[in-house]
Amino acid sequence: MVRGDAKFLDAVFVLLLMIALGGSCGLLLVFLTKDLWLLAWGLVGLLAAITYSLGPKPYLLYPVGEIVSGFFVGGLACYLAARVQIGSGSWQLLVYSVIPMILTVFLMSTNNVGDYEKDRGVRITLPHVIGFRNAILLVIPEFLLLFSCWVILLATQTIPWWQFLVGCLIFYRQGWQRWYKDYWKIPAVYPEMGKEYGPRPLLLIYHFNTWMSLLFFIQIMGRKYL
Repeated sequence: MVRGDAKFLDAVFVLLLMIALGGSCGLLLVFLTKDLWLLAWGLVGLLAAITYSLGPKPYLLYPVGEIVSGFFVGGLACYLAARVQIGSGSWQLLVYSVIPMILTVFLMSTNNVGDYEKDRGVRITLPHVIGFRNAILLVIPEFLLLFSCWVILLATQTIPWWQFLVGCLIFYRQGWQRWYKDYWKIPAVYPEMGKEYGPRPLLLIYHFNTWMSLLFFIQIMGRKYL
């Protein structure tokens, strides 16, 4: 909408539809769990979603979209979803939630890098502040933080060794081979960059979340019935 790709009324309609669907599910969970913290964080998340692109000063225009989206869409969503199912939070859950948070940052960052020229003069993203190449190289320390959390979960026996290896294989295949191996070499933005590389971190997110969900489910069922 900021670049004129969508009409205001279209954006408002989609926003209201998502608020209705998400709000209904959220209120149902609050009713079932009696968890007021869930309600509070839901309201904060709603405010963050609205102010992302609406209002006099939407933060979509500033270089904070990556970390804010990472926190709410990746980290907080993961933490609250697991907390509702487990019944309580823990420091291990916080550590695990850092991983989907950084994966979401990867997705937002790659899209912002691909839109480097398209966004120029319309909004200021992190690549405009730190530079095109630095935005690409920033993925390296971010991944080191992500992988450190993964190692901590193994070292504390929060996850078994075979689940750790599955995660490592996903990071290697989807993160390195299909995305960053070529991505980090790009010297400058080109017209098709966003379309070519934008979806690749999304595939990393999809594979990691799908496989980890399946493996956690298998472990839960195994403990219950075996």
